[in-house]
Amino acid sequence: MNESYASRLTAAGVVAVSIGNFLVAFDASSVNVALPSITSSLQASAAEQQWFLDGYTIPLCVFLLTAGVAGDRFGVARVYRVSTAVFAFASLLCALPQSGWQLVAARVLQGASASFMLPMTLSIITKGIADLDRRARTIGGWGVVGGVAIASAPLAGGLITQFVGWRWLFLVNVPVCVFALVLIRGFRDPVAAPGRRFTVLPQLLFCLTLTCLAGALIEGGHTSFTAPLVAIALLGFAVALAALVLTQLKADTPLLPRALFTHRPYLLVILSGGMYQIGSYGSLLVLALFLQQRHGLTAEQAGYAALPCCVAWLCGNLLASRVTPAIRRRVIL
Repeated sequence: MNESYASRLTAAGVVAVSIGNFLVAFDASSVNVALPSITSSLQASAAEQQWFLDGYTIPLCVFLLTAGVAGDRFGVARVYRVSTAVFAFASLLCALPQSGWQLVAARVLQGASASFMLPMTLSIITKGIADLDRRARTIGGWGVVGGVAIASAPLAGGLITQFVGWRWLFLVNVPVCVFALVLIRGFRDPVAAPGRRFTVLPQLLFCLTLTCLAGALIEGGHTSFTAPLVAIALLGFAVALAALVLTQLKADTPLLPRALFTHRPYLLVILSGGMYQIGSYGSLLVLALFLQQRHGLTAEQAGYAALPCCVAWLCGNLLASRVTPAIRRRVIL
């Protein structure tokens, strides 16, 4: 193989990266219906219950930009294989905890590895499929896989929790990850930028900003926003955010190009997309807890009740692939 080109991505490779996309989305949503069972089993507090989710999603967001640098420096296939192996190990740890904070720590590792898995799946498709039409169809299928994961997560999570226990939500990831690693073993890609450097300080500040904000909101909701711990978290958020903005204004190579912050279409997409994610993911979480804690439904029944929302989400993904750019704005509105 010519070292300047990636090897051809086979059907097995497409399945391998689709598995990665599925697992990242599934593990973000399937835990929702299992939260009451996990909390009861580990005798966790209400704050720990929220960290079972945020311990995954915060590192999933934080390390996405670092993952791009890692892919350029070490090759996307290598990063995908390593992160998938770590995800499998973290999933095993998630199935074994004896306390709430042990599960939170394992979820942090799982979320960090997922942060490296997710962008590599798209990069592998882009590098491994030269034909633009086939690449577009594959990316469309990749998006549908994510929709299937979100659509199936509440019901699958509820069934697994109800009949075999919540620990199997994580244990099932291990053989699936091994299967994906076997399928992707033949794909190779050249290193795009071996000299590209990691920006440690901005990444650290970004992590502190999100963690302090989430911590303040979680703890403030269960205690008081005037409590000392919450006040410290809010102060940490303000200081970290200010330091992040200052370092990015002076940086030669900021985390995000400065031109994006004056690009109106980009800002509108980010704002609308962010509000959409808050509404969709937030409603699924609140609905799962409301049905079980207020109405006494089992995890299985809560999964069935949430199914219409998730099927509609899946149908939206399927329809979006057929909407042309010329009419997309009108259809969305």
